[in-house]
Amino acid sequence: MHLNPANPIAKPDVDFNMCSDPRDMERLKIAVRRMKRFKGRAPLKERYTDVFLISFSDRARRYAVYKFSNKFQTCVAGKLMDASGPMRRTLIKNLTADGPTIADLAQDDTVLTEWIHASVLGHYHASCSNRMGRRTIPSL
Repeated sequence: MHLNPANPIAKPDVDFNMCSDPRDMERLKIAVRRMKRFKGRAPLKERYTDVFLISFSDRARRYAVYKFSNKFQTCVAGKLMDASGPMRRTLIKNLTADGPTIADLAQDDTVLTEWIHASVLGHYHASCSNRMGRRTIPSL
């Protein structure tokens, strides 16, 4: 975390340094490759035709805000994507997908590594919402 000395009340620059451990990167690459293989197997092969990559981009952040206009737009987009294959592929290509294709990732390890670095992020998990561990402390 870095603070801005010129503006001490500004939000800090927080870098979680995701995938700094090479083992984490390799695990994520293995997971992406497995996902591509699973997509090619029955019954998924017959059921899912248009797999695409997205990230938590600025556009995704704008649509994640709870408001009526976003609800309306995503509802309409969902109906259009369900309407026909050509319409779905057009919407995916021009509005939804914001990264390389699955085929790009499978063919080029550098593209896969760069995509993971660009899109990996942490997820907020509130603590203390559920009891964890044993009810009693075992005696030593």
